[in-house]
Amino acid sequence: MNDTRTKHGSAMMTVVLGASALSMLALSMMIVSLANAKEQRGAREDLNARYVAEAGLAQAVFDLANGGTGNVGTANAPTIYGRSRYFVQATDLGDGLVQLVSTGIDDRQGARLELVMRRGDETMFRWAAFGAEWINFDSNAKVDSYDSASGTYASQSTNGSGARRHAREHGHTGSNGKLTAQGNVKIWGDALGGPGDPPIVEGNATVSGTVGMQAAPMDLPPIEVPSLVSSGNLIVNSNGNRTIGPGDLRYGELHANSNSTIRVIGPARIVVDSFTLNSNSRFRVDATDGPVEVFVLDTARIDSNAQAGSTTNRPRDLSFNILSDPFNTVELNSNGTLYGTIYAPNGEIHISSNFKLFGSVVARRVEINSNAWIHFDEDLLDVEGEAGPLQALAWRKLSYDHH
Repeated sequence: MNDTRTKHGSAMMTVVLGASALSMLALSMMIVSLANAKEQRGAREDLNARYVAEAGLAQAVFDLANGGTGNVGTANAPTIYGRSRYFVQATDLGDGLVQLVSTGIDDRQGARLELVMRRGDETMFRWAAFGAEWINFDSNAKVDSYDSASGTYASQSTNGSGARRHAREHGHTGSNGKLTAQGNVKIWGDALGGPGDPPIVEGNATVSGTVGMQAAPMDLPPIEVPSLVSSGNLIVNSNGNRTIGPGDLRYGELHANSNSTIRVIGPARIVVDSFTLNSNSRFRVDATDGPVEVFVLDTARIDSNAQAGSTTNRPRDLSFNILSDPFNTVELNSNGTLYGTIYAPNGEIHISSNFKLFGSVVARRVEINSNAWIHFDEDLLDVEGEAGPLQALAWRKLSYDHH
């Protein structure tokens, strides 16, 4: 009798334990299911918020293109988009730049996106330095801006002190690909990588503006070279002087030996196979009646302590258009100085240590070595002609504050 009762009790206990186990399993599955559902809902809402923020940017850009301010709704009175909502705040950054910050909200999730637009005239030289494939800044390289129409760089470099002394902060840098800044590099302006290719800023490098990506790649159109008849080589011996121009000029080799000076009367277009300034030589432009354009078909080099620029040192007075490819690297050597612009859509530019470029450089590849300085001239933004369309310069995802 006792054995029977014992067996019945054991069976009952087994049933109870089994039922409890099943209940715990069911509860665990329900908890996991709810957690997954919550996670999926959060991810869905986060994605929806991103889409809504993008819709806000699209409306803001349309508003700007049609003469509006770019502001859409407010935080207290957002624009309703289905079951979501958004608002966009537009900020005039000066120099024709407008910052759009769009906030999208979907239930408990939100997203913020920033888009920087540029309105005004088209100009290739809106960058201090731009490398289509890549641009690299080595240790202690520096970039800032000034306005040659307002005076000398020295008269405007009144901000900061010591290694942080600089002028203005329109020294924007960019690439259609990779942008790298490291080892105490200082960029007073934006640092923008190519679409989908965020910049690498490390090793105490600092950027005063936006660190983000271009909204779309920038095209580098081919150079159209004037067809001129050659006059042979132009070689100036050491300690010599030569004056050329104005007008169209064609040489095979243009070579200023050490301590010599080539003076060019503008307006002039000069086509050469190679361009060389040896140490302590000068390439001086008199742009009283017009600027000077130099077209280099092959190699170009400015040696240590050599200088190129106009008598007034305004970068718009002298432009270099260089056709050479990366196998013929353009060398701007240590302690040299250039007041002008460089455009090399197929070339690689090496700016050596302590070189100073006042103006702008746009090339296929750009290497800026230690302690080199690029001072972008904001006067290059003042171009003649009708205003061009709005341009999307950069975008990035911002952190969203739920409060």
